[in-house]
Amino acid sequence: VVSARDHVKDKDVRQAILKLAFGQDLSDPKSLKDEVVKAAKEAPLTYLIGGVMVDDKGRTTARKEGLLNLKGEALEKALEAESFSHASNYHWPLRVDGFIQPARFQILNDHKPTFRDLFFIVRSNPFVPPGHEGIFLRGLHAGFHGDFLVASHLLTPQIENSLRYVLESHSVDVSNLMSDGTQPVKILGAIFGMTETKQIFGDALCFELRGCLIE
Repeated sequence: VVSARDHVKDKDVRQAILKLAFGQDLSDPKSLKDEVVKAAKEAPLTYLIGGVMVDDKGRTTARKEGLLNLKGEALEKALEAESFSHASNYHWPLRVDGFIQPARFQILNDHKPTFRDLFFIVRSNPFVPPGHEGIFLRGLHAGFHGDFLVASHLLTPQIENSLRYVLESHSVDVSNLMSDGTQPVKILGAIFGMTETKQIFGDALCFELRGCLIE
């Protein structure tokens, strides 16, 4: 926490914000899988028996088989699912509590970022479609000031559209031609299933976005 605060201490608010944005590495999917495999070898009983996932009302939402009983593609899918679970239980909470939050508090106390201070993030940003700058700006401002209810409701729905926007800017077709002649755009899950998405954004960022938005 102390290191996070010191990391973003800067007289220039822009530099402080950029230090927050790039102050932590993204999760490496391969390293996470290796951690899961290592844990399975060290505690085989934990990964031998399957289980179920339930919602807050006790309804079964998914089933998972014991890792040690699987092979081939089924094993790879199970390892990926366990990697998302491992990241969400250990890596991401530590990043939030140990870096993002204390760094945000430091920037808030030092600069109290205004809309003008944050505008450089959205101006001519290749991830922000024209006309959407105001939505991103209001969401980022709310997030820096701790209003995560507003921030999440403004920013989260924008990500899917921005992913399509970036893909289209690289001449990638993001639509589906249906048998009835309609051509709806691909939704989030289908977008992450495209090879071009991983080529443009990289495996690590795709893993993080899938984990936070879908998995």
